[in-house]
Amino acid sequence: MSNLAQEDREKEKKRKLMLIVLTFVLIIAAFASIGAYHKHQERVAAEQKKKAEQKYKENLSSVYDQMVAAGSMMEDIINGYTEVWHAAIWNNGATIDGQRYTDFNMALAA
Repeated sequence: MSNLAQEDREKEKKRKLMLIVLTFVLIIAAFASIGAYHKHQERVAAEQKKKAEQKYKENLSSVYDQMVAAGSMMEDIINGYTEVWHAAIWNNGATIDGQRYTDFNMALAA
């Protein structure tokens, strides 16, 4: 009976040892999985940041082009007003769409 009892104790010790080893392996696997997931999240965040920066650069370039175009249009408008104003005051009238205006306010409105 003592041999059976001793064998049962050894089996019990082996089971406990296996349980401890298995628990240890599971803990290591859990930490490895958490680390891999965290690394994946960092990669995804970096990709999103890179895409956002690229979109920002594209938008900035577009805004710059639009501002230059708007500035050019404004310059054309101001030059037109200046020519009409100058002609109405200094050249005794301005002709716009076939009509002659001597008052510069009327000429600018036309």
